[in-house]
Amino acid sequence: MKNENNNRRQTERELGISLFKSEKYEEAQNIFEQLKEESPTSDNRYLLALSYLKLDKTERAIDLFKKALSTFDISSNQHSISRMKTYFASVLIERSIYPLAFELLKDVGDTYCKHIILDYTFLMMRGLP
Repeated sequence: MKNENNNRRQTERELGISLFKSEKYEEAQNIFEQLKEESPTSDNRYLLALSYLKLDKTERAIDLFKKALSTFDISSNQHSISRMKTYFASVLIERSIYPLAFELLKDVGDTYCKHIILDYTFLMMRGLP
């Protein structure tokens, strides 16, 4: 039963992502909202935050995004914090919300400088931290 629920959630998540990529943000938001209610992981909060942001529900989107970052669990997520921050910042820039976007991008830049990640081969093989 638990495995069936996980498979169903994964299928719904993939449908939501497909709808999001097709710019059907309201439909994606409905799916991500349901997923967040069933399983309030940082990944589900992040996807819901992106949908809200695309629907110009900025305050709600930022609240969910901050909650996603604060509850991030590296062992159970498909996104890295840096990727989350970078993509969310790019959508904020699309919406002309620059202060938070630049803050997020600065955090990502500081992460790389702190760890002195300069080896492009490492980045290509390992991905963003």
